[in-house]
Amino acid sequence: MRCLAFPAAVVTAFVLAVSGCGGPDPVSYQVRYDLNMVGDRAFADISAYYTQDTGFETGVTEFAASWTHEVTVRHPDVEWVRLIGSFRFDTDVPGTHTNPLLSKIRCQIHIDGKLLVERTGQNPSCAVRLTETGPTPGVG
Repeated sequence: MRCLAFPAAVVTAFVLAVSGCGGPDPVSYQVRYDLNMVGDRAFADISAYYTQDTGFETGVTEFAASWTHEVTVRHPDVEWVRLIGSFRFDTDVPGTHTNPLLSKIRCQIHIDGKLLVERTGQNPSCAVRLTETGPTPGVG
């Protein structure tokens, strides 16, 4: 009986290795993040906090009324993509001393060219969950 146990274990290991039991194949998604000021431009810069291709999140500040960034991510390495926008009142720029409540930021996440989620507010956040069957808007 001992002679059969070793070959059976080898055959089982071979079948598992060949069958690809490592899970689903990776799926790539092209992600575009957009932040745009809406309304009175009382603020001079936009800060973005977003998911990178590695799945880690990072921040950036752009001195403009809009910000766009594109990245390719792979599921299952990255399961969520997120974007948070905020702005800062710039007291050094003449003519920007208006009511900050009149200004808002539009946050958008596009996946493979399709707009999946859009939010507008003072500090909007957007999130999309990535799966092997496709992306779904959500809160993450």
